[in-house]
Amino acid sequence: MPKAFKVKFKDYTQKEKVHRVIFESIGFIILISFPILAILSFMDQAYLKGFIYLLIMGILIIPIEIIEHKLRKNVRIRKQKEFTEKYLGIKTTQPQPTYQPQPTYQPGPISQPLPQQETKIEKAICPFCGIDILKTDKFCKGCGNRLE
Repeated sequence: MPKAFKVKFKDYTQKEKVHRVIFESIGFIILISFPILAILSFMDQAYLKGFIYLLIMGILIIPIEIIEHKLRKNVRIRKQKEFTEKYLGIKTTQPQPTYQPQPTYQPGPISQPLPQQETKIEKAICPFCGIDILKTDKFCKGCGNRLE
């Protein structure tokens, strides 16, 4: 790993510093007290009790180490992003979507239906029976003769 991305205590944010100090303190207490208890148990020839102390120490130390590893990883990723943005000019952060409010409904003028245009109905007289018919008809409705 490049030296520029090594994590130092000053690289942590204030919140990360607090978490790191708390977890290191708990880990220190566990790493000191449980081996001492195990050594005292071995001296009293209570071997099972000593192994149980060591087992409990291992179980308690694993989550603390995982949390500290995640803290270091987050700082390292942040430092890499800052490096690429500063020296390479590459933006690694996703642009925040801009909020665009939905347009509000503005009622417009109510459109009226178009007035029906009155069409002139052209009528004619059937030459065979003499009743009024439409010029568009092909057959007379009264006598049934074909119109021309």
